[in-house]
Amino acid sequence: MFKKVLVANRGEIAVRILRACEERGLKTVAVYSDADRNALHVRFADEAYHIGPAPSRESYLRIDKLLEVAHKAGAEAIHPGYGFLSENADFSEACEAEGIAFIGPPPAAIRAMGDKVEARRSMVAARVPVVPGTPHGLRDALVVGVVPGLVLVSWVLHAVLCALLYRLAFRLLPGPPRERVCFAVVAVVLFNLRRGPTGPDWIAAPVAGLRPVRASLCSTLNLARPWISTDSPRARAAGGGPAGRRGRATRR
Repeated sequence: MFKKVLVANRGEIAVRILRACEERGLKTVAVYSDADRNALHVRFADEAYHIGPAPSRESYLRIDKLLEVAHKAGAEAIHPGYGFLSENADFSEACEAEGIAFIGPPPAAIRAMGDKVEARRSMVAARVPVVPGTPHGLRDALVVGVVPGLVLVSWVLHAVLCALLYRLAFRLLPGPPRERVCFAVVAVVLFNLRRGPTGPDWIAAPVAGLRPVRASLCSTLNLARPWISTDSPRARAAGGGPAGRRGRATRR
């Protein structure tokens, strides 16, 4: 069992680990950058060492500096916390090579779980139930070819639907042609405003059975219902109700 632990992290993450070490009677070593010189984890640890400037790539992500501090402080183990180098297999290997215990998974486990395809294969080999999915990664060429095709199909489909909606609204709405053109344009605009974000919905629409399209179209038609119905006060005021039609026929 080791007696001194270096915590290769900062902030609340480091403080929680430092408290756990204190409860177990372990000496602790903190590291800090220029930005964390007065941070709580620096004051909480038994020892603290400066490892570089504020950017993480020049301080908390520098494996060589962390190992140098561990040797200087006499730390027998390094706890990476989470984030930063906690999922870095090279860091775990470097700790083993330097004779310092890495408090975390071995390098092989980090590499296996860091790759989704390899992690899935490992779980299947261990007879752990997994959700349905592809047993291997998709090739870049397939992704590059499929996604633009879906975007193109979705936008062509959108243009067709807008044209159909305009024609449907123009034929169903009452009133003179000029007013019907205006209301039809408003219906198309409402359809575009209520259909949601442009990208994901319309990329997924051809694949998802056009559910977003159907929902948006129904919502737009519900908004236009007072104008479409021939018995509504608005339709009668515009001359689209039964009385209005009879009146025009009588005058002719």
